[in-house]
Amino acid sequence: MSLTYGQMFIGTSLFKAGLSSYKATAKATYELAYYQHIVNNAQMNQILTMAEIRNAEKRGRVEENANRLKFKRLKASQKAGFASRNILMTGGTPLDIILSTNVIEAVDRETIAANTENEVFGLNVKKFNYKSEADIARAKASSISPGRAGSMAFMSSLLGSAGDYAAMKYSKVG
Repeated sequence: MSLTYGQMFIGTSLFKAGLSSYKATAKATYELAYYQHIVNNAQMNQILTMAEIRNAEKRGRVEENANRLKFKRLKASQKAGFASRNILMTGGTPLDIILSTNVIEAVDRETIAANTENEVFGLNVKKFNYKSEADIARAKASSISPGRAGSMAFMSSLLGSAGDYAAMKYSKVG
């Protein structure tokens, strides 16, 4: 059985279209997996960032308690020192020292609270960025269809071959 040129052209065109389809499907599948991987990583990073937020808040509370206890001990030691020397704490320098200690304690307490709030704010921004990254990757992944990419590559290759065959068949050579 002998094949005509047209039959061989059709066979090679189908083979070429099949390879194009396979290549496009494989590329789209890889791209889809890539974006799904980005989505999964971003979601895991969001979860980790939420844990970081809880830890930052806990650290802030621990630091506030440690600060409170530090100043409680300092004031107790100041009062004991004044009492051991029979110094009245109702006015003058001893009272100024205790009041200054109270002011420093309040400033430290506010500094710790502000630092904790700033850290939590930064972590919330980080969490939002991960959420945005996941949303963008999810949107890109939803637009990828390996089947559609393969079908379009197959048809594009076949139509290109058909055009080449028609141009060759109906051209007027010499």
